[in-house]
Amino acid sequence: MLCRLYEPSRGVILFDGKNARDLDPSEIRRRMTAVFQDFMSYDLTVAENIAVGNIERRADRAAVRKAAEKAGLSDEIDALPSGYETLLSKTFMADDENADVSLLSGGQWQRLAIARALLREDAVIAILDEPTSGLDALAQRRLREVLKSIGGRKTTLLISHQLGSLRHLDRIFVLDGGQLVEQGTHYELVEADNLYAALFAAQAEGYAADARSR
Repeated sequence: MLCRLYEPSRGVILFDGKNARDLDPSEIRRRMTAVFQDFMSYDLTVAENIAVGNIERRADRAAVRKAAEKAGLSDEIDALPSGYETLLSKTFMADDENADVSLLSGGQWQRLAIARALLREDAVIAILDEPTSGLDALAQRRLREVLKSIGGRKTTLLISHQLGSLRHLDRIFVLDGGQLVEQGTHYELVEADNLYAALFAAQAEGYAADARSR
């Protein structure tokens, strides 16, 4: 709804006090960048798939490479048959054994989706919906540092069930059954000892148990 892909069934969304319905949707989207949980993968090259994040910069290969580097994907792209020009699909090349085609893993696609968001550097709002869910623990830690740097320059909405990734946020809103039940900083919510604290403790204990079992 923030991106005006859907309209609210009730209530209003305000940007600086202005009703989103009164603003040009294309202008709203130009000022936003997003990583959705159900991001799209296209039958295009690596560079073209990243450039989807900001079509105006599709010819700027330096910017595309920089976004991939920040997302921790550049080394793997360089190892592909044709680097950034490798086609990420076999749809059109199924009968061509010599075609420079590669398929990415789920985690690699996740980082590519993050690279798309990083390509829109002039955005003032970033929406990140479970941006590290497909990554291993080390990749998650690296990308959390990247995501922190994004948030330092724009308003960032981070949606996540991995509570360890939320500790640095200015404000955390806890939803339960579609209702807002708590809000505050990580330390305020832990001190309050309600739902957030219970969830965080359960996740922390799970990590500790895994470590002890090794």
